[in-house]
Amino acid sequence: MRDHKEDALRTAQIALTFLDVDNFSVYEQNASVHKKLLREWQKIADIQDVMFIYVIEPFNGYKDIRFGVDVVNTDSEYDVRPIGYVTSTSSDEYKTAYQSLYASNIDHAIIVRDNDISLFGDHITAIVPIKDSFP
Repeated sequence: MRDHKEDALRTAQIALTFLDVDNFSVYEQNASVHKKLLREWQKIADIQDVMFIYVIEPFNGYKDIRFGVDVVNTDSEYDVRPIGYVTSTSSDEYKTAYQSLYASNIDHAIIVRDNDISLFGDHITAIVPIKDSFP
C-alpha cells in the first residue's frame, strides 16, 4: 500500500512540473499549448499506468469542483472531462482534503478508496496543490 501511495504522489508531482502555474489561463486560451500539455500528461498516465491526471478547482465551499486539464489512461473506458466541466465533490473525505490543502501549508493529500465505496472502484488519489511562484 505504501508503494502505491508513493507512486500516486510521484505521478502527481511529475505532472505538476509540466504546468505553467503562473499563467494557468493559457490552457483555456491557447489550444496548441493545451494540446501539448495533454500529450505530455497522456504519456505520464500511460507509462505510470494511472487512470486519471487532472487539475480541478474546488468552489462553493468545496462542495463542487471545476475541471481545468484532464487526461485519462489510453486503456480506460472513461471519458475526458472538458475544460470548465463542473460536478459535485465526490465525498466529505475529498472536501476535507481540498480544504486542508487550501487552508494549511501541507504539500499533498492522499485518499485511499477501497471496499467498493467508489464509482471508480478501489483506488488511491494523490492531490497536490497548484501554487504560483508569486510571493
